[in-house]
Amino acid sequence: MQEADHILIPLLDGSHALAQVAREHDKWVLIHLTDTRATAKSTVTRIPAEDVKATILVDRAPLTAGQWPIIGYDAQPFGITTQREDLQRDDPLDPAIVEAFANALVGLFPWDGFPDAAYFDQFLRHGLTRPDAARVKADFPQPDPEG
Repeated sequence: MQEADHILIPLLDGSHALAQVAREHDKWVLIHLTDTRATAKSTVTRIPAEDVKATILVDRAPLTAGQWPIIGYDAQPFGITTQREDLQRDDPLDPAIVEAFANALVGLFPWDGFPDAAYFDQFLRHGLTRPDAARVKADFPQPDPEG
């Protein structure tokens, strides 16, 4: 993974969310995450800034080869600046949390699916609120207790 690469984040329904590498280091990668669906055959063009829902620092160590396929590269979204604190965090996220967040953005995983019901809110870009597509636990079918 290199700066400007477009990558696919797997979603629970078998599709993928589009993301882009903003910065990279041997220990972490900073990505711009969108709620846009993409495939390996998608045309790669500059991602509009308004499509970027979060900029997230991710731990590279747990990433396996091909987990987030690279589908091409293009210029970074215009107008999005990387905050100094984004790169100085000593707690990059595990890729599994990023995948859960990507799924929550599109309503495939409950937004309140972690013990802190507002956990995902902290990842949204400044000024953004929970997306309309997001769903909470109560929106998902509940298992039959007598099952």
